[in-house]
Amino acid sequence: MFKCDKCNAELEPNAKFCTTCGEKVSLKIIENMESEKPVSKVKVWIFKSIAFFIALIVFTIARLIFTAINGGTADGKLAMGGILLFYGVYALLSGIFLKDKEARKRGGWVLLIYVVASIAFSYFLNNSSFGIDEQIRNTINSTPIKIDKDTELSKVSMNGNNVTFKYKLLNIAKDDISYADLQTFKQTIKTELCKDKEFLKMMKHDKIISTYYYGKYNGLISNITISNRECR
Repeated sequence: MFKCDKCNAELEPNAKFCTTCGEKVSLKIIENMESEKPVSKVKVWIFKSIAFFIALIVFTIARLIFTAINGGTADGKLAMGGILLFYGVYALLSGIFLKDKEARKRGGWVLLIYVVASIAFSYFLNNSSFGIDEQIRNTINSTPIKIDKDTELSKVSMNGNNVTFKYKLLNIAKDDISYADLQTFKQTIKTELCKDKEFLKMMKHDKIISTYYYGKYNGLISNITISNRECR
């Protein structure tokens, strides 16, 4: 409802002059009248469809990024967060397109909750023992993994704080490597593992990492056990 600035009488829709006192309707009121004109059902459907598809694209991209950052863990939790993101973007865009202040406000609050919850959940996954265990379980479920053309991860297992990785060297047999080369190999592996952020993250939570390397005929070439003391 819009009222005349001079006599406070109710103005007719799209009026340029007040029918009571004849005062010219201010430009601000005219603009507000224009903004509150009802949108046709076809335009509402089009705008909501556009908002829906943009929200779907944002949801898909965010899910891929979040999954990559967190090592593909917690699919169920990602789905719940994705619903918040999707609805927030959809409500915000619908509110912008249809000039609906309540929808814009609602979408903004939902997105704020999503951002705060995502930051908190990422921190939890990357710093809690539970988060580390979940990432390890995800790795276990995703094996075997081809590391490169010469190496594949054939098995990962976890028993308490003991985590075991079993690798297969596809082009090297047990008898192909000398004792001296084997010692160099072990030291190189230890050095590289102590640089690896994921291994350091596990050892930070008192995980004991054991790696077993098998040759192309399944003979054990070497096994290396590393605790957090050895990477200091």
